[in-house]
Amino acid sequence: MDSAVAKNAAEPRSIDPVWTRIREAAQTAAAAEPVLAGTLHATILSQPKFENALSYHLARLAGTTEVPAALIRQTFEEAIARDPSIGEAFRADIMAVADLFRARGMALQLLTSGLALRRFADAVAARFQAVTVSLDGHTPELYRAIRGVDGLDAVVDGVRVLRARAPHVPVWARSTIHRHNFRFLPELAARARSMGLDQISFLAADVTSDSFNRPAGLPQVAGGAESPARLLLTADEADEFEAVVESLIRTHARELQEHRIAPGPDGLRRLVGYYRAHLRQARFVAPMCNAPWASLFIEANGAVRPCFFHPPVGSLRDRRLADLLSDAMPAFRDALDVPTNPTCTRCVCSLNVGLRSKLW
Repeated sequence: MDSAVAKNAAEPRSIDPVWTRIREAAQTAAAAEPVLAGTLHATILSQPKFENALSYHLARLAGTTEVPAALIRQTFEEAIARDPSIGEAFRADIMAVADLFRARGMALQLLTSGLALRRFADAVAARFQAVTVSLDGHTPELYRAIRGVDGLDAVVDGVRVLRARAPHVPVWARSTIHRHNFRFLPELAARARSMGLDQISFLAADVTSDSFNRPAGLPQVAGGAESPARLLLTADEADEFEAVVESLIRTHARELQEHRIAPGPDGLRRLVGYYRAHLRQARFVAPMCNAPWASLFIEANGAVRPCFFHPPVGSLRDRRLADLLSDAMPAFRDALDVPTNPTCTRCVCSLNVGLRSKLW
């Protein structure tokens, strides 16, 4: 540990609700998910302040052979020491980024845990045309067991406040289904309905990709059948999940028809097939998807991906976006066969955009 970090670690921590909430969630997650403990300790739990954790994370993303991460982190922390208001700017950064995009005429959708939605309801209502919150548990106990934080009440309250501030803004829920909650699809749908949400969508857990900034080499699934880190279903659980899905299709036909529950029957059955494929009881089947032709994913480190899951085709550090769109992306699309591509066949979500499709 360098002297600057050691000095900061020895200082009493000031009251910081944002940082306290992050640390509490990290401590809970580290206890529940041993495979993540090392990463959580390095990135959060060993850091004295929110600003230190963020500078560590940003330096890891931005570091190169020519400009090492340690130097970048030192520069960040020297700047913060000279101007403490930078820390507050970090906290408000998402709204500033949203304003930049809106100034260029873009429509924005927010995907969020929903934990801070009440606090930022006015700012969200003024900037976003639709909001999606994570809803992986229908009870406080299940939500805490899955998300690692006692936050369901905060999400419910945040949705309520946002609804009151901006009744015109659609608010949806997204629920990742795995072995800890697959039995509760009807209950999750009922919870979404009681919250006044416009839709709840279900998707399977991604256990194979390096998407969403997973550190290199981090196992996606680990442990025995009773390990909290294990997300895949057993053969018996897959049979039970199939029964749950078929029951939901029968009992919630109207909500499925009105798209208040998504995906439709075929998509729900594909969730079962996905987990059966991991058991080698079925083959992986790619969804109907044209995301690489209709979207783009730019990571914080400048990497440009055709979608969340495919490898980057280049980086904004090396080339302009217009250049990547004119050659690297068309080359990727020309070589991509969605029905047979291993990444596509194991994909847990999809985007299928037509000329008249309304994204939100």
